[in-house]
Amino acid sequence: MVAFGKSTEKMDKARIRRINDVFQLEYFTDNKAFHKNFDGDNVIQQIRKLILTSFKECIIYTNEYDIVIFRNKNNDLIKRRHKPTKSVVNTTHDKQKNHLINDGREAMFLFDLGICDKDGVVTDKGNKKFIQINRFIQLFDHAFSKISFNNEKIRVVDFCCGKGYLTFSLYHYLQNIKNIQTKITGIDLKSDVINDLNRISKKYNMTDLDFISGDIKTYDDSLDVAVGLHACDVATDIFLSSAVRNQAKLIISVPCCQHQLFRQINNKDLKPMLAYGLQKDRFTEMLTNTLRVLALRAKGYSVDIVEFTSIEHTMKNVLIRAIFTGILDKEAESEYKKLKVMFSITDFEGDSI
Repeated sequence: MVAFGKSTEKMDKARIRRINDVFQLEYFTDNKAFHKNFDGDNVIQQIRKLILTSFKECIIYTNEYDIVIFRNKNNDLIKRRHKPTKSVVNTTHDKQKNHLINDGREAMFLFDLGICDKDGVVTDKGNKKFIQINRFIQLFDHAFSKISFNNEKIRVVDFCCGKGYLTFSLYHYLQNIKNIQTKITGIDLKSDVINDLNRISKKYNMTDLDFISGDIKTYDDSLDVAVGLHACDVATDIFLSSAVRNQAKLIISVPCCQHQLFRQINNKDLKPMLAYGLQKDRFTEMLTNTLRVLALRAKGYSVDIVEFTSIEHTMKNVLIRAIFTGILDKEAESEYKKLKVMFSITDFEGDSI
């Protein structure tokens, strides 16, 4: 790795590191990170250019020694060697390990979504979202492989699609990796974001991927797969209700910001635990998701709850995965009603599931 210091131009700081078979220059200007890739033959040239134009010193870290290069008052380059201070690893970037979507070189929409640079390399800033995408695809594939679809083209709807990270990734995975004919629609309220997502879809000739602006509550059309990630509070229940109403064979949901029951739940036997806001908030989340699972089971779905991503990447790490079996679970329906009575719940959007 090479680190540069004592900036003389617009660059605040910079470093060069090896990523797989290429070298990457990362530099910062006005607290914004920029990246540029080049091959090994140009490393010395890049170092020389930066030390002569943008910085007064740099340190080249090797396993044998640190090489310090700096410019003196006469602009002469001075080189010194010191004992090594870092262990240099030829990284293969754990972003590449066991990922169904490796990077942006074959999925260049990731560049337009701000996850990778123009050369297809995932940036540090985009890494967390990249990990979430691949974890989601992995969990999706596990459930998807268990379902048989009768129609030639699978219909997928992404409710509350947001910036479209998962919508584009699902399309790419199903169409280009699995070679399954798929029609995917993303729905969200923000028309300006929807317009931009349609622009990206058109740019990469994704003819069976479109985005529409609208309220998910009014969606009423047949579908095979329903996806709803980070739909806030009752929007998750509205999404689940729509998915069930339109007979989705597979439902995947990552709930978020669950507040509806927080103000309602009351149980005198659990009063000591519910007296503390933090504990009550976490318990509310567990209770809300349990009610959702029971409601889905009562409607004929086999349901499991799994970890979406680790806590270090997001606190929204619970994923509900439901596969339609057609077997109505009467016991789940009874448990659903008992829990509502137990915690004095009178107003719950999940009743519409």
